[in-house]
Amino acid sequence: MFDPITSILIGLLLMVLALLLGRESGALLVGERTDQARIDRVRQLLREDASVEGVGDVLTMQLGPEEVLLTVDIRFRRKLDVQELESAIDRIESRIRGSEPTIKRIFLEADSLRAGAGSHPDRGTADATAATRAKKTAPNAQSAYGRNVMAKCEVCGNEYDKSFEVVAKGARHTFDSFECAIQALAPTCSQCSCRVIGHGVEISGQMFCCAHCANAAGRATGVRDRAA
Repeated sequence: MFDPITSILIGLLLMVLALLLGRESGALLVGERTDQARIDRVRQLLREDASVEGVGDVLTMQLGPEEVLLTVDIRFRRKLDVQELESAIDRIESRIRGSEPTIKRIFLEADSLRAGAGSHPDRGTADATAATRAKKTAPNAQSAYGRNVMAKCEVCGNEYDKSFEVVAKGARHTFDSFECAIQALAPTCSQCSCRVIGHGVEISGQMFCCAHCANAAGRATGVRDRAA
């Protein structure tokens, strides 16, 4: 008497389980995002960092039951140099992983925060000056996720993966070429106004590109260039 009823109940139970499993599997296949509470915690954590000026889109995808991919649009503060940016990204990634262990892959997108149309209300209006990076690497090297650290030349504004830094008089400068470095840092000859790339001749605080210019300016007599 009870066998038919029991069979029907078992069948209904299996149907419910199949529907639940199908729903969860389907969500994972199409890229289900993580829960909103976790997203809110990550956003708040980013806002609390001193190097972050604004936070844009926080996108997540559930790769598995205990694995989440995170992509965040971040505007870093404008005064950060490459080393400070590297330290800030390391610090942010460590804090995210410490707070949310299921977030295994982190992509921080700084170059995607552009002022203008379509910007997020939390992004601000200043131009983004930070570099894009997915995981820490040495400056200007390719990261493990195939991204490059891109530093902006302070003379021409070009973002270049082979940029370099020059420290002069205690200040750190970033350039994409020797031409820009010379334009920014090389002194100017007081006589002919050309850039002094070599040692030059310095007399009473004035720089000259050669002895000829120093003599022509009347600043010294008998100054000679060293020649073989």
